[in-house]
Amino acid sequence: MGSPYRLVVEDEPDPRDLAVLEDELAAAAVAAVGAGDEEEFGIFVRDDAGRIVAGASGSIWGGCCQIHAVWVDGPQRGHGLATELMAEAEAAAPRVPAGHGPYV
Repeated sequence: MGSPYRLVVEDEPDPRDLAVLEDELAAAAVAAVGAGDEEEFGIFVRDDAGRIVAGASGSIWGGCCQIHAVWVDGPQRGHGLATELMAEAEAAAPRVPAGHGPYV
């Protein structure tokens, strides 16, 4: 007897389909661990005009902080901004309990 399902590999998956996977995985993890929803945060370095010249993003869930991205604009590299961003992420993560964003 054959399976009612079929396996489909997609080279360019619909972002909504990917979001379903992420949402379902998050719900299963919350149910298994008993922690609240994941909280996202962003830390930005801005110039005098408000333009972002560096930043970091991440999330906190279940007592853990995960960094998703760190970026520093080319002319700003080599001045310690990434180090400052990471230090701020480490400091910000435990300051705010899960479910009580924004972080920074």
